[in-house]
Amino acid sequence: MESRVHRQLVFIALTVALSLAANAQSPVAGFVSKAMALHPDTKRGSTLYAKRCSRCHGSDAWGDGLEDIPSLAGQQELYLVTQIVEFATRERSGSTMHEATGTKDVNNPQAIRDLAHFLNSEPANPDPEHSEDKTSAGGESLYQRNCAMCHGTAAQGSHVDPVPALAGQHYDYTMIQLKSFARGHRGRVAAPVSNFAAGLSDEDQKSIADYLSRITPTHAQTHDRARQKASR
Repeated sequence: MESRVHRQLVFIALTVALSLAANAQSPVAGFVSKAMALHPDTKRGSTLYAKRCSRCHGSDAWGDGLEDIPSLAGQQELYLVTQIVEFATRERSGSTMHEATGTKDVNNPQAIRDLAHFLNSEPANPDPEHSEDKTSAGGESLYQRNCAMCHGTAAQGSHVDPVPALAGQHYDYTMIQLKSFARGHRGRVAAPVSNFAAGLSDEDQKSIADYLSRITPTHAQTHDRARQKASR
């Protein structure tokens, strides 16, 4: 049994790696490489965020899971750059994000790097939305067996590959994404991720989403700052 599970995990890891390698050859990858090679200006990123993003994602970039708006504060910088580029180039669907990222002041490598760096440096939401029923039982085991190889044991994501941090993300937002993956409605997602999501029961999805929402983010967090902001 353990041997079969190990082979399955190795297969998933290899498939995801091949998918990342293929994406590295796309036009998006060139845009991302240019952005990541630039020196970020956090102050300019803050200004851009306030102007183009805060209306939906909130002044603290903590999002709103019920409205399918993710928390972005403290997210991995390379992942943020990649996603902003995909929205700006229409590789990822989302009319509201197309509008926000399609403007001249955002749709260029320097601005995208500035914006992503600012968001990465911000403290994560100290109080994300959870399931009202506390359904996280079993979620840890499912996550660690199937997701931790790429997303990290603490769901911290990766700064080497465009793999997002999942810790502390809103329960409802994660649920929406899992269901979207399962239906194949989210483009540019590695097949093993979609297949895994499609094989989950509704209860399994709830367990994973609730478990992730209850993990304290470990990536570049300053929780005292976050709680100070939350208490204002």
